[in-house]
Amino acid sequence: MLKYLNSKNNKTRVFINTVLVVSETILDKLLFFTINVILARYFSKELFGEYTSALAYATFFSIFCDIGINGTLIRCIRKDGSHVNEHITNALLIKTILVVLSYSALCITLFFVNYNRSTIYLILILGLVRIGNEYLKVFYSIFNTFERFLISSVSNTLFALTFLSVTIAVVSLQGNYYHVAWSRLGSVVLFILILAFIVLKKTELKLTVESIKIFLPQMLYFGLTTVFYNANKSINTVLISLLSGTLFAGYFNNAFIFFTSVFFIPGNISRVLMPHLMKESFDENPNKFQFTLDFYTRLYSVISFLIGLILFLYAEDIILLVYGEKYLPSASVLKVLAFAIPPLFSINTLMLTFLDLQKTRSLFEGIAFFVNVITTIILVYFFKTEGAALAVIVTYIVLNTLSGFYLAKQKYVHFKNAYMVYVKTIVITGITTVLYYLLLRDLIFYISLIPLIVIYGIFVILFMANRNDIRIIKEIFKS
Repeated sequence: MLKYLNSKNNKTRVFINTVLVVSETILDKLLFFTINVILARYFSKELFGEYTSALAYATFFSIFCDIGINGTLIRCIRKDGSHVNEHITNALLIKTILVVLSYSALCITLFFVNYNRSTIYLILILGLVRIGNEYLKVFYSIFNTFERFLISSVSNTLFALTFLSVTIAVVSLQGNYYHVAWSRLGSVVLFILILAFIVLKKTELKLTVESIKIFLPQMLYFGLTTVFYNANKSINTVLISLLSGTLFAGYFNNAFIFFTSVFFIPGNISRVLMPHLMKESFDENPNKFQFTLDFYTRLYSVISFLIGLILFLYAEDIILLVYGEKYLPSASVLKVLAFAIPPLFSINTLMLTFLDLQKTRSLFEGIAFFVNVITTIILVYFFKTEGAALAVIVTYIVLNTLSGFYLAKQKYVHFKNAYMVYVKTIVITGITTVLYYLLLRDLIFYISLIPLIVIYGIFVILFMANRNDIRIIKEIFKS
């Protein structure tokens, strides 16, 4: 493993780092998903709805603690390696200022919402938790900048395990949601202290005017992108809780968590590729960017359509198995969200970042956010939780259409191969769906799931695999 991590072969190193980060995040998502299930089954529907609403509200304000600091830190260090200490100092200082401002804003807005007193107290505690998580992200970004993904991956997994352990302890002792929140805050503080010690031990904090001038302009565009990107992951739950009540927010959350759980796949690809591609010049090596688009479009397409198909066909079975009958209304939301998986899995917006087009990406992310807010408000009025799910589909279709059109118009990349990939994947998904209803529909879902995946995989190999895939695999594992 260490041999591959230190390999001079770029494809090998990127692939191994991707596997490492994806594996860590799958485990991390699984652990936090387990925590969500434990709490959903432990609390009543009403109490779980309050907890979910409080967490979503706190999460929404925590996004303003990270207005592009992490992405800017990676870019500045990779492009200006002579001022590493200054850039790390900038990131930590600006993070602290934003934490104070964001939490103050959260407190002020609580005077104007219609949540009950218990929910408001819970929001205040979880607000501290969320801004603590933002500090952890800065430390992870420092490790990722130098492609030390093993350190950040292990740390993040240990944190998730710690929180799972304290959650089980609270439930075993029959605690309430305040106990859950306080134990989560304790876990965050512990890991902040540990990672701060590791980072600051090897960092000489320096603050210079020159480094600030480099850092701040880049942070503006990374910041707008990050704010809108993260806001799209929490605004729907917040709006539902305000428009329809916390009970419906709980129903939506139990379906939406399946959707947000797969964000890590395009997100982790960005974590691995960004430090690598930020060193490249498009003018000198345009083929590398085209290769990245083509390769990851194929990968994303195959994965996303399969995930969407599974969520759509087995929505009721999944909700009943995971959450129990009391949350069955979440199944219809999950069915709708299944159609949002393919547009979520797009390399288009990431390509804008790789090409250092943060200003353009921030504009598109902002448009998508406002589309999300407007369509959610309208569709929730007519369709409740299913309306919010429809708004998610519209949001990501708009975002990726804008990004793709811009990339093609400016001739950074072409989408000739990508169009064929989507056509083939849609056909494969359609054939697999028909065969499911003909052959597998009457079987128990966990028995029919394996043959469904096998059928899908066979068609993918028959219609989409080519010699280039074999060549890439050989290059990846070439020592």
